[in-house]
Amino acid sequence: MTADWQNAGLCLVPAYIPLFGDRRPAGMSREQRNAAAKGVCDRCPSEMACLAWTLQQEGTAGTSGRAGVAGGKTAAERAALAGADGSDDEDGAR
Repeated sequence: MTADWQNAGLCLVPAYIPLFGDRRPAGMSREQRNAAAKGVCDRCPSEMACLAWTLQQEGTAGTSGRAGVAGGKTAAERAALAGADGSDDEDGAR
């Protein structure tokens, strides 16, 4: 079942989906994509619920398996919030 906050996420707007997908849009660096995605998160009514859910799902397993921006934070930022060492590659397998 999808929570209401998930349905309200701006990351579901078709124009923004490429910023949150598995691969960076062509011609964008990771830093550019992260900045653009964070800008979407900053305006999203679901940002805090998304961050809380994402941190719960990811646990403290470093950045392995984490990718992209969720809840306005990069994989490395989420790892730091979760108390992980953040030493793995930020893009993970995505």
